[in-house]
Formats: sequence, structure tokens, C-alpha cells
Amino acid sequence: MATDKELWKAAGKRLAAARSRAGYPSQKAFSVAVDLAEPTIAKYEQGVREIPMTLLHWLAEQHGIDVNWIVTGQGNMLGERHVPLSDSNLPPRTEMLIELMNPLGRLINEIYREMGVKVTDDQRMGLLARWYANLAARIGPQDDWDQMQMRLATIGEDIRAELKLKAENLSSSKRSAL
Repeated sequence: MATDKELWKAAGKRLAAARSRAGYPSQKAFSVAVDLAEPTIAKYEQGVREIPMTLLHWLAEQHGIDVNWIVTGQGNMLGERHVPLSDSNLPPRTEMLIELMNPLGRLINEIYREMGVKVTDDQRMGLLARWYANLAARIGPQDDWDQMQMRLATIGEDIRAELKLKAENLSSSKRSAL
């Protein structure tokens, strides 16, 4: 029979995979979403601490992750009855995040145009991916549509600030080269 530590370690690896599948690229983003400290998440994923039922329940409810799969490794991550994700069966948080993709893309385009910065399509896609991950990390599990829209406005301010800083650094580099 496996020891608790062996079971925790295996479940921790599956928790990390489930976190990633649920759209949280980092332990930090996940810790914000579930309102736990990042080191605590790290300990769960390393198998140092037992994963609490409340976290497993949240993953099942919010992201359709099969709790049995995390605990035992049997079945698949999204359960035996898993239906491929479509608009009709996405978790509510995921649906709202997807709904923010187009407004975020338009916001990026608008800011770059307004500041006279040209980007290629590949650069634009990279910017969208980076700022989308940033936005997703800022959104809490209880945020509603209005709160997500406010976070989007904050992202716009951050994009402008980043572009201004890059422009200032570029102009000071040119002056020092003279």
C-alpha cells in the first residue's frame, strides 16, 4: 500500500496539470483565483501537503476537473462524461474570460494606433497572449462581468504606461548616442 506522502506527491503532479488545464499558467495566478498563498499551492503540487477538499471541489465546480482523477489518477482529468468544450458547456468564469478576448484585442490595437506604434500580426498575437494572461491572473473567482471590465480598463492603463516607458527609454538612448 502506498504511503500518504507518495499519494500526495502523485496527486500534486495531477493538481499542477489540472491547474494548467483550467487556464492558470502559474501557481501565482492560481493562488489569486483560489485565495490561497502561492507557497501553499506549491506545497500541494510538490506533494508536501495534502490537497484540501475545498480546493478539489472548487476545481470540479468551476472547471469540470474530475476529483477522482486528481486523487487516484484513474479516468481522465475531465471525467468519463467529458464533452469537448463548447459555448454551451464552458464554466462561467471561462466564458467571461473568452468574452474579454475581443475587447482586449481591440484595446491593444487602439492604444498602439493612438501612440503611433506599428506592430506585425505576430507581434499583435504575442501582445494579446501576454496581456490576456495578465488579465486572467488579476480576475478573482467571484468577479462578475462589471469587475472584469474594470480590470480590462486597468490593463489599458498598464499598456499605455509600458509603451510610454519604452518610448522614453528609446529617446534617452538616442540622446546618449549623440
